[in-house]
Amino acid sequence: MDVQPAINWYINGRNSSASLYLSITRDMFRERLRRLRTDLEKQKFDLSSIALAVAVCGEIGNNAFDHNLGKWQDQPGCWFQHAQADATLEVVLADRGQGILNSLHTTFPNLSTEDQALSFAFEKRASGRAPERRGNGLKFVKAQIEARTGSSLIAFSSGASYKIGKNLSFNFSPPLGMGVFVFISWKL
Repeated sequence: MDVQPAINWYINGRNSSASLYLSITRDMFRERLRRLRTDLEKQKFDLSSIALAVAVCGEIGNNAFDHNLGKWQDQPGCWFQHAQADATLEVVLADRGQGILNSLHTTFPNLSTEDQALSFAFEKRASGRAPERRGNGLKFVKAQIEARTGSSLIAFSSGASYKIGKNLSFNFSPPLGMGVFVFISWKL
């Protein structure tokens, strides 16, 4: 999958491919997620694997909307690009929001770096939406990636990165931008 259009959007904002992949509202994102599920079901992949892949993508994409309302750099929404070859689904989800550290810093002021914030978000019960009792979504994502042999994830936010999975391989340079950029390789 060519992730360069997603990287360009993540770093610079608007680009000519945005209309193909950018969901500027949650409803647009949900519809694209529904179409992904339908397309995979037509190919007769295992339904539980499809459901988990869609849930993982949904958690990350919904976070773009949940944690950035009124805090977008310029363009609201979630970039959602996917490609499937054989039994591997590759997905890019990105937003041009405030990034993980800024999202968590109000509730967890001891976090001082984006690296700390990324690790904290995936490993601890954490939500930047205090006083709500939330914050298990990225732990769910991590558990699903770790449980799925051959699957991996890498998340970037403001120059920091967080990796999950043993077989992590991607053919692009780490994108340096604010917001969140996630690449998933999911074995169906």
